[in-house]
Amino acid sequence: MKNVILGLPELQKYIKSQTVNNTEAYTAFINGENILYNQILNMMNSNGCAEDKEEKTCIWNREQILTMTDTSMAAVLGEKYKEVDNYSVRARMPLPPFLFASRIVEIDAEFGELKPSSIAAEYDFEESGVFGVGDNKISYLLPVEASHIGIFLMGYMGLDVISNGTLSFRALDNAQTFYSGKPFRVGDTMKTIFKIHRFAQNGSTTIMYYTYETYNGDELVSISEASGGFFTKAELESNKGIVTPKLRFNPLEPKELLHFSHTSKTSYTDEETHAFYKGNYEACFGNDVKLSLAEKYYIRDAVKMIDRVTNIDYNGGKYGRGIICGEKNITPDMWPFEVHFKNDPVFPGIIMVDGVLQLEMFLFGHTGMLGHYNNAEIKVVEGACVKSKFRGQVRKGYSLLRYEVHIKECVQKEDGIFVLTEASIYNNDVHVIQVDNYEIKIYEKK
Repeated sequence: MKNVILGLPELQKYIKSQTVNNTEAYTAFINGENILYNQILNMMNSNGCAEDKEEKTCIWNREQILTMTDTSMAAVLGEKYKEVDNYSVRARMPLPPFLFASRIVEIDAEFGELKPSSIAAEYDFEESGVFGVGDNKISYLLPVEASHIGIFLMGYMGLDVISNGTLSFRALDNAQTFYSGKPFRVGDTMKTIFKIHRFAQNGSTTIMYYTYETYNGDELVSISEASGGFFTKAELESNKGIVTPKLRFNPLEPKELLHFSHTSKTSYTDEETHAFYKGNYEACFGNDVKLSLAEKYYIRDAVKMIDRVTNIDYNGGKYGRGIICGEKNITPDMWPFEVHFKNDPVFPGIIMVDGVLQLEMFLFGHTGMLGHYNNAEIKVVEGACVKSKFRGQVRKGYSLLRYEVHIKECVQKEDGIFVLTEASIYNNDVHVIQVDNYEIKIYEKK
């Protein structure tokens, strides 16, 4: 081999090239070590090691629940449910990400008998999911969806066999009393105890009257008294929505809504509204409104139910105490239609109801209530009984949801601002949902 003598310029170039190669190799080595270290650390933190990982005791786990919901009841429950699997529309819960059951822990029911029965289930908030609010809070309204476990209970009792797979479930009425204003957070577990007390039948139509309790660990969060029904397709399509008589007289004395900002705006564009729900308050309100929240408020695009704010009037509304109106465009490609329910697409009522809280949060921002305190926090008022009525359907297709939130009471006390509302939701001018007595407290977080 001949020795090659490099000149000074070539030598400098060679040394520089080797230095770069060595640096890249060392960087790749360090990056690889970091990846391995993080993988081991994540396994330790998530109890991923075999000796630490424990599956909670249950009758049916998440995988089995998903199998029964998506594909086959018989695969988990046995041959007597084989007929149920033949029905495209049956008593089934929604699919993920709208399936809020990690495990079923108790059940007291019999196949082939529609009689008072009960079931208990748990759901782990391993991540904030579609109902996440801010960094790790969960929407206050998610416990309403805990009632879905009752659909499984009806399927377990064999409703589909009794009705020959001709019925679809729809919620009717719900009166939910909150006993804790503390929201669920990532890492919490929600337990639901669901009890059917009685049935009413008219032909094949079956109405069930039930209660359900939700817990955060051992702490009682809410108790609901509710009803829901299994209806034929013809009955669902003939529903004309909520018939509400016009208010003949105002039982409340009109008064201007409490506000601390001086903005003259009474409506907001799609872009401004979107900015608010992404947590970019200045892009929405400019410098006219101050917000100082203890925890930043923003929501996931998946459940953003207000596209634009069409009217804010401090002296308007049903009671002359203030109103805010908003709109949402419904399109057939929206994800809820794919999961709620399989082969029976209908927009979930709870997501529409969550839009009421979203619109109220916008109003609290617009009025300056969320900037009145240096460290503002909000919560649902303990003892408040929120009454919801569901009539009509929002089927897969194009439509316009219209929201009206009427202020019934807004008062400032020593311990915070209390806002009581009544809301209506219209789908193409059909009154499909009414929510009354929703009470929120805005206060200084210590």
